[in-house]
Order: sequence, then structure tokens, then C-alpha cells
Amino acid sequence: MRKAIATLLLGALIGVGCSGEQDNLFNNGTGGSGASGVGGDGNTGGQGGQGAGPSEGCFGGCSGDTPVCVDGDHCADLCPGGREACNAANDPDAPPVCCPEGQQCCEAQIFGYTGADLCRPSGEACPIGCPGGDIACPLHEYCQLNPQLEDYSCVMGCPLTSVCGFNLCCPLGSSCLNGECILPDLTIDQARVASTLSFSQVNADSDPCLVSEDCLAGPGLRNVLRFSSRTQNVGAADFVIGSPNGNPDFHYDQCHGHYHYQQYAEYRLIDPSNNNVVLTGKKQGFSIIDMGRIDPDDPNTPTTSKYNGAFQGIQRGWWDEYGAGLQCQWIDVTGVPAGDYILEVEVNPERRIGETSYDNNVASVPVTLPDPTCLGVDCSFLDSDCTQGVCEAGQGCVEVNVNEGGACEDGQFCTTGETCQAGACGGGTPRLCAPPNGCYAATCDENADTCSAVPANDGAACDDGSPCTDGTTCANGACLGGAPANDGMTCDDGASCTTNTICTAGVCGGGDGPTVYFSEDFSDNSQGWVLGPEWEIGPAQASTGAHGGANDPANDHTDTADNGVAGVNIGGFAAKIDHAYYYLESPPFNTAVASGPVVLGYQRWLNSDFIPYMSNTVEVWNGTGWISLWTSGPTITDATIGWNYHQFDLTPYKNAGMKVRFGFMVSGAQVLWDVGSWNLDDILVASLACP
Repeated sequence: MRKAIATLLLGALIGVGCSGEQDNLFNNGTGGSGASGVGGDGNTGGQGGQGAGPSEGCFGGCSGDTPVCVDGDHCADLCPGGREACNAANDPDAPPVCCPEGQQCCEAQIFGYTGADLCRPSGEACPIGCPGGDIACPLHEYCQLNPQLEDYSCVMGCPLTSVCGFNLCCPLGSSCLNGECILPDLTIDQARVASTLSFSQVNADSDPCLVSEDCLAGPGLRNVLRFSSRTQNVGAADFVIGSPNGNPDFHYDQCHGHYHYQQYAEYRLIDPSNNNVVLTGKKQGFSIIDMGRIDPDDPNTPTTSKYNGAFQGIQRGWWDEYGAGLQCQWIDVTGVPAGDYILEVEVNPERRIGETSYDNNVASVPVTLPDPTCLGVDCSFLDSDCTQGVCEAGQGCVEVNVNEGGACEDGQFCTTGETCQAGACGGGTPRLCAPPNGCYAATCDENADTCSAVPANDGAACDDGSPCTDGTTCANGACLGGAPANDGMTCDDGASCTTNTICTAGVCGGGDGPTVYFSEDFSDNSQGWVLGPEWEIGPAQASTGAHGGANDPANDHTDTADNGVAGVNIGGFAAKIDHAYYYLESPPFNTAVASGPVVLGYQRWLNSDFIPYMSNTVEVWNGTGWISLWTSGPTITDATIGWNYHQFDLTPYKNAGMKVRFGFMVSGAQVLWDVGSWNLDDILVASLACP
């Protein structure tokens, strides 16, 4: 019956919360008479006057169904009236003892601690065990995990945000879940430290805070080892700090004018020959926040950030980083001899934050300190495709051969395939410039850095690609003339919106749909487009890394097997070179025979910087000169919408040798964005628009 009442009492207490005490609750000798003397200081006298066990007169000599030891000197079947039996000896072979009058028996099994039961004053609540049961705390105190000792102790007060369940006070940085303190697990991304190592010089006199906050060890120009420190929370719980305002773990820095979270990380430079610490550095946290997910593909990791500068912390599965460019994100290595060392970066070095493990708090990275005379020396003026400038102690900048046998650029447009050979770029083969068709001759123009094509072979037979003509010949770069052929025969005018077209007087048309005067799907360049610098005809190829996502497409508009497009550096970016307009120019086609409207339509995927850095144009040849149909101004990012249709009315410009061209220019190349520029497909000149 007593156990049932105690169990109900414990259940009621747990419903409202509890606290803890020091570990001497099990043996503090503050009670009444023990086995041999007042105050319980004899045979390990128990709490509240309990005896630790029966005397030799009781031990082994009690008999009956429920023998007890009365005051350590005689046995009885039951305790005297008003006194409770208690297993205070923690010995299954010893009989229970009778608690002194005015005391109760606090049973270890019920109140959550290990070892013997306790006799405590009847007017005092039984102590409650901490997790693990080795420590029990009074009702008015809390059990709190001590991160340094990795054990529980009893504390008098607990911040309201840290109270957990009945008698737990969660340690700094942890959370409460279902009456249990769950802990984060902080670790340093070792690979990130290694990949961001660099050396530089910092003038301590430029900022008095650098010395006062121990970021630098002295005045003047200092040599520092920089690196990024990325703290990852790989635990099952958030690392919670909260608001810096009023938080005792934050110190307001008068020099910088903001709060610092003290002893967030420690940096050490180790001599590997003897494992001695050569010097130390530290990082005071000032904004510990969610910056990114450790594994963006992990479905169990929260997808949105939770912690910011006003309420700080790191979610489970997230990381925070102090970049190598920040002040104090370094170790001052001024005066340290050149050589090989180990850099250690440790988060939570004093274990003030409770974690599930401290074994993974240190990242160790090998580092080689250069000769101090080379720190801050820039030798990049010696860099090329085949050489690299490095600083050597006592010599200064020297040129070292690199990329042996690798591709390089000798600066000559009319050679290709050059390779590095003993620090020089050479070899290669002459650039082959292909003419757009048989009515042109192509040469490589080194002065203009381009392949030039000039009309040639006038009067020679050529093929204009139309089944409706025969006997065409070259005339000033165009395949023209000839006689109508195959009248009435079915033909393909290249337009998706026409059917049943036939040859009529040298033109493929009629049927259902508009009359087509010119069409191009860029499956190849059989029709003879003139390609200016950077223009290409070939398979579509996606680019990556463009500013604002302005990349080239992976597929052409019609998604045909050839996947052909016309574009600027297909799969790459427009070159950062100032130049006038570079054009893609069509072969001539005859619109003089058109009795009605003539419409130019095409599919466009254009990504462009804005004027004055970049501009684009569409023009038409009216028989005597080029007429501008459109010129761009603002930024264009077709990549966000995909292929899109554009059209222009060419009716006023009808002539027997009509051509169209597309162009782009660059001005201010040094600040030009990385953009994919032009991609074109499915060009059609017809009597009606045909999207």
C-alpha cells in the first residue's frame, strides 16, 4: 500500500516539474541515530538518521516472515508502531532496518536512484534521481548535466527556457523533448579548413580592436594564417543560443560595438615533432546562424533556416561558417619559423555547451609556413598557361614551368591545338576556315582574329538546296539563277505549318499554309550561313555558371535528332572582349516574287547583359543596304522562359537577294557578366507568321 501511495506521489510530482541536489544525499550523516551513534555518522550513517545496516546482532539472526532490524541491536517481526522498514543497506541478504520515529522510507526504485533506500524526515519530500540514478536531488533543486564532467549535479535555479519535465535543467545549447534533454553535436568541417588555407599580412595599426581582442599579438604589419571555420551540427537536436541581449554567455564588445559569444572556437598551431603548442588563437562568435544544409539531399534535414542574428543557433543538419576573409579568422604567425605544422581548429573548447560527443570537435590540418620574406609578395605577373610565379626565399619571384603537355593559347588566332612545352606555348596546327558554301572562299585573318569569307567561283555550278530549280550558279557569293524544275512535284519548304507544297515556277509553295521563301532548322550549314567571330552552328549544349542563370539550352527548339542551333560559343559564354557587332548572316533568298506580305519568324534563346556593356540586333538586306529591325537595351534572360518566338514584317524590303542577319557587340568587357548570348532555331521567311 505504501509503495502504491509513493508511486502516486511521484506521478503527481512529475506532472509539475522537479529539481536536484549534491551527490552526498546518499551519505551525508545529517539525520538521527544510525547504527552506532547520533547523527548517522557510524556505520556509514544514512540520510535522515537511517542506519546503513543491521549490527552483527541482527545480521543473520532475524527470523520469521518479515524480520526487521530495530535500532541495530535486536530483531522483530515488524517495526514498532509509527516506524517504517527500509532496505537501507543495499544488501539483499541483510534485513530491512526500521527508520527512526518521524522519518519515512524513500525507496530508490520508486524515486529513480540506484543503491540503498533512504530514511528521510517525514515532512521532507524524498529526493528525485537524476538520469542514470547515481545522483539524486532534493525537490527544490534541479538535475543538470555538467558538460565538463559529463555527469549530473544539483543546481538551485534553472532558466525557464531550460526547464525540462519534472526535475531536469537542460545544459547550454540543448533542447527538451518529452521530458528529456536532447543534445546537439558540433563538429568542424576539416576539408573546408584545408581548402581555404592562405597567408597574408594585416596591419594591426589599422584597427585598435585587433590587438585589444587578442586577434594580433602586437603592433605593425603582422603575418597571419587565414582559414574558414565551418561548424556543423551533426546531432539529433538543434544547438540553441537564443538572443544575445541579456544572455550571460555573450559579452558586449565596446570596441566593435556588438555582442561576442565567448570561447566559441580555439585555434592552435602544433609542432608535429614534439606535439607542443606553438601558439594559439581564438574566435569570439558574434553571429551564429543557419547558413546551409550539410546534405541538401537529406529528406530528414529541415529545408528552411531557423536561426538568425536576433535568435542564434544552428539547426540539426545545418552549418554556420566564419569565412577566411573575416577579421580574427586567422592565427598570428609572425616570428614563427618556416616549416611544417599542424593547425587544430576546435569548437566548444571549454565544453560549456552540452553535446552528445566531444570526440569530433577538433579538425587537424597539416600546414607549411613559408619563409616570412615571401608573405604578401605577389608573383602573379609571371603566371601564364605554361608558367606560374612563385616566391622563393632569398630570390623573390621566380618563374616555374607548369601544365607540361597541357593545352594553352599562344595568342595567335590562326593556330589551334597548342600545348605547353618547357614553359612555352607552341606547336599546334593552322586553323582551317571553312567557307559557308561553294560560292565563297575562306581565309584566316590574323589581324581581325576571325575567319573571313569572300565571294568566289562566280559562274560555277552550285546547289541552292531547292528541288524546284536547276542549273543554279555562283554569283557574288549567292547560289542563284537557273531554271525552274520539277513543276508540280511535291517538295518540302521546311515550314512546320505548311502541307501539300509543290514546285511552281522555281518556288516550293502552294498547298496548305503560307508560301515559304526561306527556312532553316540548323541541322547543318548546308545553306551557307556566314559565321562571324564566336558564331557557330552545331548541336545545342547547356552551359553552367552564367550570371543570373543566363545559360545556353541543352536542346534545340524542335527537339530533333540533330539538336542543331546557331549560337555564340555554343555551350559557353560570350567572350569578354570589346568589339563591334559580330554577325550571323543568312544566304540570299528571293522575295521579289512575293505578291503579298513577307514575315520573318524565329525561335530565340538569348541571354544578354544590358547597354552599354552589350547590345544585340536583327537586320534585313533590302537590296542596297542593311536595315535595323530591332536593337536590344535592357538585360535579356531567355533562360528563365525558354525558347520563345519573335517575328518582323519584311514586306517593305522585298528583293531578289534578301538576307537577314543577327548580331551582338560588347563594350566594357572587364565588367561584362558571364552570359550565354544568342541561340537561334527554326528561322522561317514566309507569307504569314508560322510560330
